[in-house]
Amino acid sequence: MSEEKKKAEKMEKVSSSEPSAQETESQEAEAVVAAAEAKAAELSTQMKELEDRYLRLAAEFDNFRKRTARDFQAVVKSANERLILELLDLRDNFERALSNSTHNESFRRGVELIAGQLDAILKKEGVEELRVDGRPFDPSTSEAIAHLESERPEGEVVQVLTKGYSLGGRVVRPARVTVSKGKTKNETNEEPGDIQK
Repeated sequence: MSEEKKKAEKMEKVSSSEPSAQETESQEAEAVVAAAEAKAAELSTQMKELEDRYLRLAAEFDNFRKRTARDFQAVVKSANERLILELLDLRDNFERALSNSTHNESFRRGVELIAGQLDAILKKEGVEELRVDGRPFDPSTSEAIAHLESERPEGEVVQVLTKGYSLGGRVVRPARVTVSKGKTKNETNEEPGDIQK
């Protein structure tokens, strides 16, 4: 029996020095869990990076969309202003035709009707005539072409040579006007303190 005891002791030593199958499975499971946690952390980091990139891209696209809409509106507005300026020149020509046509009443009536239609279109588009006659000269709405001596106070608009117009509250064509210099001074009147010879 001593041999059997020796064999049994030997087996115990071998089994105690080698990890059991259960311990090996536990260690393998822990390694798999640790690897899975590392992979999950890596995937979570990648997901956060992708989410951040997505949010930035969405914000950039939204800004691009807004900028494109603003640019489009600016192009449309610029095109409208150019067209309106040309129509205003046409309107001026109708006024000249009406002021010079006295011969044929039916012709005059036709020109008045066409001018009225043009006025209706301009009004519908938001074009308004600038009222400057008899008011103080304002360089933001008028362009002074000449200065005249008159009975009106100095700096007041005496005559409108070309009408001015605004579109949506913004001046698209300033009025061309003549501005008063004021009353002429009588050269025979002497100022106090002048010496007579």
